Amino acid sequence: MKKVSASIAGASIILSGFSLFSKGVGFIREIIYARNFGLSPEFDLFLTCAALPIVINTSVLYLGQHYFIPAYNKLNNLSESKGDLFLNYTFWLFIFGGISLSLILLLLSKLFIGFYLSYMSPEIQVKGLQIFLLFLITIPINAGFSIITAYMQAKFNFIYPAVSQLILNLIIIFLVYFLTSNLKIFVLPVSFIIAYFISLIILIKPVFNKLDFKIKGLFKNKFDLLNVNNLLFLIVIESLSLSYVLIDRYFIGKIPSGGLAALNYANVIYSLPISVFSISLITTMFSKFSQSSLRSEEQLKSDFRNAISINSFVIIPIMFLIYFWGDIFLKIFYERGAFSPSDTILTHQALKYYIISLVFYSSYLIAVKLLYSINNYKIIMWLSVISFFLKIVLNIILVNGFYQNGLALSTSLIYLFLFITAFYFISEKIKIKDKTYHYTSILYFLINGIISLLIVDICLSSLIMGKIINVALQITCFLLIYLFNSFYLNNYEFNIVRDSVLSAIVNLKHKIKA
Repeated sequence: MKKVSASIAGASIILSGFSLFSKGVGFIREIIYARNFGLSPEFDLFLTCAALPIVINTSVLYLGQHYFIPAYNKLNNLSESKGDLFLNYTFWLFIFGGISLSLILLLLSKLFIGFYLSYMSPEIQVKGLQIFLLFLITIPINAGFSIITAYMQAKFNFIYPAVSQLILNLIIIFLVYFLTSNLKIFVLPVSFIIAYFISLIILIKPVFNKLDFKIKGLFKNKFDLLNVNNLLFLIVIESLSLSYVLIDRYFIGKIPSGGLAALNYANVIYSLPISVFSISLITTMFSKFSQSSLRSEEQLKSDFRNAISINSFVIIPIMFLIYFWGDIFLKIFYERGAFSPSDTILTHQALKYYIISLVFYSSYLIAVKLLYSINNYKIIMWLSVISFFLKIVLNIILVNGFYQNGLALSTSLIYLFLFITAFYFISEKIKIKDKTYHYTSILYFLINGIISLLIVDICLSSLIMGKIINVALQITCFLLIYLFNSFYLNNYEFNIVRDSVLSAIVNLKHKIKA
């Protein structure tokens, strides 16, 4: 196993295992939330008041990767000392930036709480303010965590950050599970503070000798190679792309109690296919796009078309599964403790409005990576700005009558808009002649899914068995028919996925034997 971990291929295999396990642990965390809080008003309050710090932390994590890694690699190639200096410069810049941002939000905290909780009683507003203030502590800790993570990834040390993230989730699970009865809803911000702090201590240990704690005069250094414009674009893009949750939280007073919690649990299920499959595909294709953009425009077009087709082939049957049988998944994973059968129904309704956009959102993420690879930051930024304001308008229109389902539907419409516009700009930029190919590809697999569903409905609708057994049989038959149709029609995408899976299994066996 030492030989495996010593190679990049071996590290990738180990990382994939850690990532999958980490996603599972993160999902268990959400199950614990559901068990302890269900669709309670207190959990709605937490989701509203913790939204801004959580969005900031997530944005900073992505910003650290997208900003630090390219700039560090460029400077480190010139000299290792410049790379180390840049690590210190960025680490302390993010730490002090996080502290400054937390202090600004502290001063504006009452204004923020009043803006979001104007419909609530003074007692609830005070509780919300306390949750918000506690979460502000995590911002500077996460800022340092983000830069150390990015540095290790730049050094191809993916395992340590993955383990650190895993430990973070495990600490939160442990504390929430055992301390909820004592701390109530405050167990969540307290758990995040403790988990972030311990994870940073663990993560910083391997690079401790690289950090200069004598920071006097550090910020006098200037790095002419840094692209400030790209940094500003990235700040806008990362902030706005994660801002939909902030917009939704504003409508807490216009939807029934538990509505925001239902959206949260539904969004967790919605994000799972993206995390498990699409992110892996997108990460791989980003490298290919970057290489193809330097070599051949025709190869870039081919890679893009293949990525979208493969993504559609895998994601569309998942859409069918979650749309038609999502209530069973919710019942199995969430329905216990404070999460009631009526909560399952409410969450599944919201999930249906989310899931219709899964193929559009996952395809858009691939399109974004291509735009990054050809240095078109402006297009992504302007799409993010337009979709931000469009989301506000759609929420105002759809929340009346549809309530939380309207908020989910507005998000799906935004993803459809981003999908269509991003593909239009890409077609223009890299001169794709067949501008309808990606739409017809999605339609093709949708038809396959509909045919597979109809066959299952006709053949298995009269079965009289237990509900769980019925559903398991229906899902199995649906997937088998979908795959058989693809095999019978000799789909290129089916062959690629099949060959890739078989190749990965063979390679893994060889690596383990070695």
